Amino acid sequence: MPSPLQTLFLQLHQELVSSKLLWQPSLFVNPAPSWLKLYPALTEQCLSLSENQLTELEQQPELIPQWLSAHLPHIAQVTALTKLEMNPPTAAALPKLWDAGIPGRKAKQIKAFAEAFKPEGDILVDWCSGKAHLGRTLSALYTTPCLALEYNPTLCQQGNVLARKRNLNTHFVATDVLKLGVALPASSHICALHACGDLHRSLVAHATSHPITALTFAPCCYPLWLDDTYTPLSNTALTHNLQLDRTDLHLAVQECVTATPREQSLSHKQATWRLGFDYLQRDIRQSDSYLNTPSLPLSALNNGFEHFCRTLAALKNLTLPQNIQWQHYEKAGEVRWAKLRRLQLVRHAYRRALELWLVLDLALRLEEANYTVTINQFCDRALTPRNIIINAKLNTH
Repeated sequence: MPSPLQTLFLQLHQELVSSKLLWQPSLFVNPAPSWLKLYPALTEQCLSLSENQLTELEQQPELIPQWLSAHLPHIAQVTALTKLEMNPPTAAALPKLWDAGIPGRKAKQIKAFAEAFKPEGDILVDWCSGKAHLGRTLSALYTTPCLALEYNPTLCQQGNVLARKRNLNTHFVATDVLKLGVALPASSHICALHACGDLHRSLVAHATSHPITALTFAPCCYPLWLDDTYTPLSNTALTHNLQLDRTDLHLAVQECVTATPREQSLSHKQATWRLGFDYLQRDIRQSDSYLNTPSLPLSALNNGFEHFCRTLAALKNLTLPQNIQWQHYEKAGEVRWAKLRRLQLVRHAYRRALELWLVLDLALRLEEANYTVTINQFCDRALTPRNIIINAKLNTH
């Protein structure tokens, strides 16, 4: 008999498999995916959006499924499967001045995480802790000793200073959790808020190879440190494998609610210029195929479109001809970005489903290792889109 989480995974997997042609093709890589012709009315609905209508859907993605439902009736089932309950808050009250030295949004996220946290072990372990803002908060809340594991010695020193100011029993160890060669105390309760990529995958691997009392974590940045192809952790996902790559995993984390208007504007400009360069490189190479290029900092936008393109070309050893019509390619990028923003709303309708598929893979691996696992939300999307929390407690019977 499959567990409830396994049943949910299999249902979600089936929906994602049957709609793969809608969410998997990246419009950056492939400007004309096959669904544009298969769903002409849907394509027209996307492209006819005004700028105000588009902005509303981008800022309120929960409206997208209803907007798509006339052409994609199955989207209602996809959305229903991704509904998670809010984690019931604990009754414990945070101590006075607990958030001293913690940035505002991070403090709110930690507060929400702490309210969803139920201590199980004798020692807290803050996994990839930074200054241990999370671990110190939980340690103060539950008067439990905290072991903070952090790669950066400077952050360890700074965290130690903060812990001493509050007389907290927090011990920092400068170590790389990706290469952790020793088992943690069996009575440990590991916690991690927004552990990125291999950090949360290594956490699950450690907890399954060296059983501990409990772990509570919120995963984030699924593509980070991934070579190219995603290898599932659980037997269920290995059997029902979506064959995901880095581009697919980027879809799961594309939503951002924390960027300022200026950051959003610069991000749009960078996307526009990348698309303009894509047209240019296809013409130069005489190949209608995408060319992977390294990420550039936003400061690369300071010197104009031509310099931006020349930087990318140099990084790819691409020789540029003389007399390039830079305005033509910049304008082409603007037109394509306007079109891409509208068409990618279809992909965005599957973001949460893909993220939940990845989260369930982690949860099922823990179930297979004799943990009882629950998945909930620990805060509203407005505070962070990465608001899924995994609670796992080792079965001792």
